[in-house]
Amino acid sequence: MHREAADERSILVIAGNAEIAGYERATGKLVWKHELTTKILGMTAKLGGAVELEIRAGRVYVTSREAILCLDYRTGAKIGEVKLASSSLRPTFVIDGDHLYVASSTTIECFTMTGERVWSAKREGVFGSDGFALGFPGNIRQGDERGAH
Repeated sequence: MHREAADERSILVIAGNAEIAGYERATGKLVWKHELTTKILGMTAKLGGAVELEIRAGRVYVTSREAILCLDYRTGAKIGEVKLASSSLRPTFVIDGDHLYVASSTTIECFTMTGERVWSAKREGVFGSDGFALGFPGNIRQGDERGAH
């Protein structure tokens, strides 16, 4: 049991500039790498900009302006991807219980941990360009221009 718990923290995950990479904690060796891409006029292009990152229960969740991507923590293999409503900013998300909640420049969305959209609501009011904070008691995610804290 002790070894299993240690293995769950054996990879340092770094995300930014359209790339997510896992590095071996003990050596710094690159274990896996994944690029965020999109199709533009039939061609594949890297997505730029900041991303939101969360690691939970053996999965890596990464949110860009376009989608939530789910990767396997140990291998970096793509488990799934869910398209988000259009956003002019990097969305902020929080995982609470069995759901992932996303706040973007236009909507608030709720997904199951398997990627099914539970609900979507048009966001009311006008927020600035500093990102969004969202959460529940004891589980708050702070967003800003440079990423969530």
